[in-house]
Amino acid sequence: MNLDCLTRKRIWEVDCLSVDASIAASFDWRDLVNLLQSAGHRFDFDMPEALLEMEVQNLIHRYCHSENAVSLRVESLLNQWHGETIRELTEMSVDEICHFVMHLDCSRNLNLEAFFWALGSDDRDRLDCVRRRLHQHVQIFLIRNHVKSSEGREV
Repeated sequence: MNLDCLTRKRIWEVDCLSVDASIAASFDWRDLVNLLQSAGHRFDFDMPEALLEMEVQNLIHRYCHSENAVSLRVESLLNQWHGETIRELTEMSVDEICHFVMHLDCSRNLNLEAFFWALGSDDRDRLDCVRRRLHQHVQIFLIRNHVKSSEGREV
């Protein structure tokens, strides 16, 4: 199936949670630095890495709110990398997608970054609620895993 024939949301139309999740999971933030540098941004590489990473993610997020060379490149790469998942999701009904999300097992090695992008950029009606459920489900899983891994530590 040719992805160009599918009606998809453009990256600036995708909800923020889906954009952020798919970008953060799909890209190494250092690759995003290179992309931003090619767009003319300069970075202070003496700052702590965690702060630099947050700055980069914030800049990419802002770019993705409009049509520009950076957002088009990010969108193109996400479509290229996650094309198979986009095709699979496109062949599923909204009810099938909902069932999949409701029974998602985050402990399995899933390609969640692809699913975040494929679902986030799908323009079918009735998927907004399913997208929110996906993000909630993953967040709950991460919080519960963090609590389990923190048990037994002294505070």
